[in-house]
This record gives sequence, C-alpha cells and structure tokens, in this order.
Amino acid sequence: MALTRVLADFLPQSWVSHMYAAVAFGALLALLGWSWRLAGLYLKPRADGKPG
Repeated sequence: MALTRVLADFLPQSWVSHMYAAVAFGALLALLGWSWRLAGLYLKPRADGKPG
C-alpha cells in the first residue's frame, strides 16, 4: 500500500484519486482480515473465568 501512495505522486493527476481509493480499499481489506482472525479473542470469555 505504501508503494501505491508513492506512485500516486508520480502519476498523472487524473490517476491520483483512483490510486488513493485503491489504497483505502487495501487498508480496509487488511483491517477486515485482522478483525476476522482476531475477533474471537475479544468476543469469547476468558479461559480462566475472570472478568475482563
């Protein structure tokens, strides 16, 4: 994603918004993948039965 943001500065102005949209979509996919994988840690009760 960082390379896409750098490339956006060197491409024609008409491409910049498309490149930033691609970066935003990639960041959203990364966040969704992280939350899908680790959501169980936050949603399940603790193994030792203690609160928190």
